[in-house]
Amino acid sequence: GYQNRFRKMKCGCEIYFQKIMFFSLTANTAIWLLGIISNPIYLVDSASTKPPAIQGSWTVVYETVEMKGDRGKTNACQGPFPWKYTWQFDVCQGTDAATGAPSRVFVALISGTTVKRVYTFSLSTSQTVQTNCKDQYNYVNEAPVTINAAVWGFPQNWEIMKPLDQNKLPTNPRTFANFQLPTSSGNEMWGSICAQYVWQDRLDLGAGPTFYRGAFRSENETWMFFRNACNCKGPPAAVASACLTTAEGGCNDDSLGVAMLNAQDDCLVGKGVDPGSCPYSIYGVSGGPVMYPAVTTQDTGIPPNPDGTAEYCYMYSEITGVQSKAASDVAGTCGPVLASL
Repeated sequence: GYQNRFRKMKCGCEIYFQKIMFFSLTANTAIWLLGIISNPIYLVDSASTKPPAIQGSWTVVYETVEMKGDRGKTNACQGPFPWKYTWQFDVCQGTDAATGAPSRVFVALISGTTVKRVYTFSLSTSQTVQTNCKDQYNYVNEAPVTINAAVWGFPQNWEIMKPLDQNKLPTNPRTFANFQLPTSSGNEMWGSICAQYVWQDRLDLGAGPTFYRGAFRSENETWMFFRNACNCKGPPAAVASACLTTAEGGCNDDSLGVAMLNAQDDCLVGKGVDPGSCPYSIYGVSGGPVMYPAVTTQDTGIPPNPDGTAEYCYMYSEITGVQSKAASDVAGTCGPVLASL
């Protein structure tokens, strides 16, 4: 019944929706954002030493699949569920001056605005995941966001809060725990891993429903880039052969589930498919606390608690993204953006 609307609940209830998730983890680490797969999964060859070229216009959808509240406290999250935020990004990426390879730094500019998010490509090594995904306090506030946490009744270090169970102990969201990344040498994938930032759910960004407007969201966000052989251009018979899973003799590795089928270059070449004809897609996760400032009740419709503290909840999303325009189509926009880095 994921389509049911729900209002504030005193039980601190949670709603979780799982469409197509991943195979069970074979190993877990102490980090709270991502599950790590330690046994070998062949996704990209060891020669993949440069990040993908991804400049262009992208449509990225954040679908809320998990809403939670602290047990025993009001859950300020509201329906409909699952809620989708659809963003149009102009993604800008330069080249490395020394190597000429695509830059590891890229910028996602919300189309039609000046709001930009700066991301850094990393390979999904165990060290990268553990370093990037640990609880941190150095969140970046997205301009023009200015946060007065004390006046608004936000708890201390609210950016890294986790839902509390009946024993007042922090719990990990299922959305993050079920998300898998390959970390063994030679099998890693490229992506922006655990980018951490705060943004305000504002009408001018065309974001959420009325009751979320004015709320502040803390995100711990991962975008992984992959290429599904079924989306390649080329001779129909060659593409059809590459489109099969590796178990079926094709190029698509389905070890991370059907949402993130990934084809390796040498397999595509062997099938007669040019890897450059295969567009990248995005799959990832994001989420964290959602705070309703006590002084913006007129915007969110969520009244503060009697003691003046802010109401809050936790929301977590699955992310999908597809490129809709080529690098050349956003070159005019990206020139000044990249020059400002």
